[in-house]
Order: sequence, then structure tokens, then C-alpha cells
Amino acid sequence: MRKMALSGALRRRLELTRIEAVAGDDFIGLDPEVEFDRIVDLAVSIFDVPIASISIIKDDRHFFKAKIGIDASSSDEVGQFCSYAIDPASIFVVKDTEKDARFAHKPRALGEPHIRFCAGVPLCGDTGLVLGTLCIMDTRPRSFDDIQSRRLKQLAELVLDRLELRKQERKLRANEQFLQNICDSSSSALISTDEKGRIIFFNRAAQTIFACNQKRALRSTIEKFIPSGSESAPAAVECAAFKHVPTKGFTEKVGRRFGGDTFPVSVAHSTWCEGENLRHGYVVNDITERRRALERLEHLAHIDQLSGLANRALFLERAAHQLAETDGEVASLLLFDLDGFKDVNDVLGHSAGDQLLAAVGNRLSRHVGNDQLLARLGGDEFVVFLRGVADPREAYRFAQGLRESFRQPFRIDNQDLQLDTSIGVALAPYHGRTIEALLVSADLALYHAKARGGGSVGYFEPHLKHRVENRRQLQTELRDAFAADEFEILYQPQVNLRNREISGAEALLRWNHPDHGLLAPSQFLTILDQMPLAAAVGDWVLRSAISQAAEWRRAGMPVRVSVNLFAAQLLSGHLPDLIAAELKMYDLPANLLELEVTETIALKGSAVIVSSLNAVRQLGVGIALDDFGTGYATLSFLKEFPVTRLKIDQGFVRDMNPGSRDAAVVDAVVRLGEIFNLKVIAEGVENLQQEQLLLAAGCHEVQGFLYGRPQSAAQIAICVSSRYGQDRMGALR
Repeated sequence: MRKMALSGALRRRLELTRIEAVAGDDFIGLDPEVEFDRIVDLAVSIFDVPIASISIIKDDRHFFKAKIGIDASSSDEVGQFCSYAIDPASIFVVKDTEKDARFAHKPRALGEPHIRFCAGVPLCGDTGLVLGTLCIMDTRPRSFDDIQSRRLKQLAELVLDRLELRKQERKLRANEQFLQNICDSSSSALISTDEKGRIIFFNRAAQTIFACNQKRALRSTIEKFIPSGSESAPAAVECAAFKHVPTKGFTEKVGRRFGGDTFPVSVAHSTWCEGENLRHGYVVNDITERRRALERLEHLAHIDQLSGLANRALFLERAAHQLAETDGEVASLLLFDLDGFKDVNDVLGHSAGDQLLAAVGNRLSRHVGNDQLLARLGGDEFVVFLRGVADPREAYRFAQGLRESFRQPFRIDNQDLQLDTSIGVALAPYHGRTIEALLVSADLALYHAKARGGGSVGYFEPHLKHRVENRRQLQTELRDAFAADEFEILYQPQVNLRNREISGAEALLRWNHPDHGLLAPSQFLTILDQMPLAAAVGDWVLRSAISQAAEWRRAGMPVRVSVNLFAAQLLSGHLPDLIAAELKMYDLPANLLELEVTETIALKGSAVIVSSLNAVRQLGVGIALDDFGTGYATLSFLKEFPVTRLKIDQGFVRDMNPGSRDAAVVDAVVRLGEIFNLKVIAEGVENLQQEQLLLAAGCHEVQGFLYGRPQSAAQIAICVSSRYGQDRMGALR
């Protein structure tokens, strides 16, 4: 059974191969084809026979593609005669069927049409498969010589040639249909023309893109839809040049719809020959949306989206071009930012800050002329380039005009915001011959203006560059120092005036510089505070101090540790979580940690800072307001912020004498502490007179050289281990 199944499967594959070799499934059963009818007519004429046929074999049956002398009722029985002609080795000939045992009993030999003679030749394809037969028959016996055999074979070759031609025609029609489907489904316009530009093919996409139906298009020329005289068309793709200079790839041109509207297109062109006729092909795409997208991208790439002004990239490009055109002539560059803009962001939020930048851009656009370059470089930083202006007085007048434009408040979220601006001025070619150099010089001048308190105009001076270079060098060294563990922490004792015991210790950052030794905070802290590194350093100090306080507590010395915060730590938003995690890790009670915040930081009043301080206070951690009295803290500030201690600045303690103004300030701070239920500590105590005055004023705690200089954690532990006696204080000094 398995062998028979395999044989059947093989037979079926052979049949499919045979059918495909003939011309496909559609060949069998179709209406007669005149080419095959002519061949059987020719066979009847050449051999003088009444019967001739061309049959195709399928499923062991003969299907007649052309026949003469065979009616429908006898087709199958006549086909049995032809089946003997499928042997490809020779021509099949039966000179007299009555004398051939194979046919003597056949109905069509005995009855109509009384076949007595039969000759056939197999139709063998290139693969060797027998596709069918060509047969001739007669009603009388007859001979069949070699010449006749050769002629019959020649007729069979005609049949095979026609079969092959039909097969190729079928493939061609299939290819044409395939190409037509591709053309119809293409989103690109596909157009063909003759050598004179007359359109001979116009696909569906072309009809859509050019708003023209195929009937109209076929009566037009390519010039109607792609004018050769359009300004955007290079000479290489002109109609007259197509024959000689075929283009490669796409070129942008102007297309024209049937109604006359023009639009941008991309065109690829090719040429080929069909016989003696030259043909042109065009692939056309409507690039209107692409052009719009590019324009939008161009706008996004060069226009600041908040202010509507040119951005840094566009400014650098245009200013550099103008500066190059002056060929060393004079120009001025004014770089300025908004004094107080950061406070707007911190207090009102970034949305209000964005609205303010938009309002500033709008106002500046009205103040700056069209012949002057105005741009927003980023953040709250703006720049104006004045070509042909190098007189410092003229540049100053323009700068003052800019400042005057800020005198009118900006209305943001129903609030009037009053801002000022600081401006740095650099002059070309004196302060730089390139835009990049002028920007650097103007930036230094701006920094100098802001260092004077802001709201002023500063000019570049050579020494500013050296100052900035020194600052940058120090910033580099600070980054390297943190990576190399060159920072260390010393602790200064804080003493309870009532019992003279050490109640706490302030953690103080020091830099153990490899070349300059131990550096005090005044030598590096201001620069560090302005660096992104400040948050990381501050967090390290905080972790180290908490760890040290926990170590003292385990040794039976529960000493409160005070840690100074950088503004960056409060603004980071993660400070409460960090403190909670560290307190839990070291099992340290929250009341043994106090954070010191300067008035300057606290008065920024940002939502993030207030939120951070409130969250920290909820943990039970104390908050001391450092340098109290040196800033602008108000009574409402003391009411709103979660402060637990006021720290009197050493500037008031240093010159405190009975009846002096400093003594009055100290007394007032102590009274405020009592009113708001806040502890008060004074720093910078260096002699007993200051101590007695503070004690008399009611100050709770003190620190200063009188009680000990900043020292190591081990030295603090020794001091804490015994009560403060006079002899002990002397040893600490």
C-alpha cells in the first residue's frame, strides 16, 4: 500500500509538471485556438487524410486541443489510438488496423469512422516529458515512408513551438498584470512618455497627485505636469536634456496640477528603448508635507520655543556670519540675564517662569531693532549682537535701554513681577575676534556685574579672565579632592552655659590639601557651594556626622551633632529620605541631630526647601537658623519655618560690650527666642566677658575658641568624658 501511494504521489507530481510545461491549467478545456486548428488543417492537406488531431495528456486521458474528422461522441475512443503515440523513442504507425491485433476489435475501427490507418508522434518538451500527441488517421490502409515521418515530426515541432510561445505569452500577461498591480498600488506617481514627451502611461497615484484623470493625461505631455522651466529644476532634468543626460536619484522640482496649482515634487527619471522607440519614465512624489515638516524642524532647531527668539544655534550662525562680513570691523555683544528669575521659579513654579521668559522675549523683540541680533541662549540668559558698534558709551546707552525696558512689571498669573537685569558687554575686535571669544568675554563681564550685586552693566577686563581661570582651577581641584578623600571633618564643641557641659558639636568641613595643608572653609567653601558637587559633599558630611554621633552614643556620650547644609541638598528633594535612612541605620535618636541652615538659603523660600525642612522636622531633627541677624529674616519667617534654634552670628558677639548696639541685638535675639520658644546659641565666644554677658542675657548655649577650636572626633570624646571644670577649659583652649 505504501509503495502504491508513493507511486500515485509521484504520478501526480509528473502530471502537474506536464501541465505546467504545456501552458498551465487554463490550457485544457478552453475554446479552440486558431493556431492549433491551422496545424491540423495543414496535416490533413499534407498527408491527404480525413482525420487529424492535437491532443494533450492529463490524468491518462487525451484532451483534444484541435481536431478534424472527430465528433464529440467518438473523442474518447479515438483518443485510445493516440495513446499509443506517446513513446518518445519513435513514430507510431499502424498501416492497417485490421491486421493489427491491438486495434482490429476497436469500435472505431469496426464502425464509424472506420479507422484503418493511424500515425502519431509524441509532443516532447525540453524536460523529456510527453505533453501530448499529434496524430493523423485514414479510413483506408496506406503506407508511411521516412519522408512522411519527417514531415509529421516537423508538424509536431510547430505544435511545440506554439505551446512554448503560448507559455511565454501567459508569463508575459502575468508579468504585465503584476506590474499593473504594483503601479496601481504605488503611492508614487508613475508616468511614461514617448520621445516627444507625450504621456502613454499614467497610474492611479499620478491621477490623484496631479488631480487629472487618465483620459485627459493621455492627451497631454509631461510638460503639462512638470514644467521644465521651473526655477527649482536643474538643467540635467530639463525635458530636452532627458534623451541625452538621464538623471540619477531624485531631484526636487515644481509640479503643476491639472487645475494650475503648483506644489513641490521630487522626480526620478529614466530612459529606455522599446525597439526603435525611446521611452521616458518618471517617478514623482508630492513632497508638500515633507517640506512643511522640514520647515517645522528648521523652526524647532533655530527658534526658542518659550521666548519665540532665535536660539543659541541660530544666533551663533548669524552672528558669526555678520562678524566675518565686517572683516575685523567693530561690533558689540551684550550678554544679560534676569536678576531674581530663580526666585520666580522657586516660589511660583516653573510654569510661571516659562510664562515670564515668553513675556521677556516679547518685550525685548519690541526694543531691539531688526538690524540687531537678539537671542535666548538658554535658561534666563539672553544676548544682543550690535554690528558696527564698538564705542563703550554707545554700548552702555543700549544696555541701559535694555534695563529700562524691565522697569515696567511683568504680569504673570495675576501677579506683577518686578525684575532687573545684569548685563555683560564685550567689544570686537578688542575682546575677541570670534563670536565664541566674545561670548566668553561677555560672560566674564556679566559675572563681574552680578558680583557687584546685580542690576548693573559690566565691561570685560583682562583680569576677569585670570580670576575665572583661578576659579575653574579650584573647581577642578575640588572635584579631584572629593574623589581622593582629601576632605575631613572636625568638630567644635557647643557648651551649655548653665552646667558648662558639652551639649553638642558642630561638624565643620576641612580640606587637607596635598600641597597647602589643612585649608579653612573660607578658602574654598564659596566656590564649592556653587558647584553641582556641593550636594554630594554635603551628603557625605551628613552621613559621617550621623555615624560619629552614633559612635559617641554607644560609648555613653549622647552628644548632639550639628551639620551645615548646602542649598543644593535642600533643593534635591531627597534630604528627608536620606536622613531617615541614616538615622535608622545607625540607630540614632533624631534629637541628637541638628541641621544648620543660613538665612540666605532659608530666605529663598522655595516650595522644595520648605517641604524638605518640614519633613525633616517631622522626623524629630532640630533645625538651627545660622548667622541670624545678618540677613533679612522677618518675624513671619520665624513663624512659618520649622526652626528650633537661633544662632547668633559671631559678628555681634565679637564687639559686644555693656550698653553697645551689638549687646542690644544679642539681647533682642534672646528675647525673640523666648517669644517663639526657640533655643539660642551664640558663636565666636573668645573671652570670659563675652561669656558673662551672654549668660546674663539668657543665652542657652555657646561655642568658640574659649571652649575649644575645631578638633577631631577623638578629642571631642575625651572632653565629653568629664564635666567642664576651669582646668578642663584651659586645656581645651
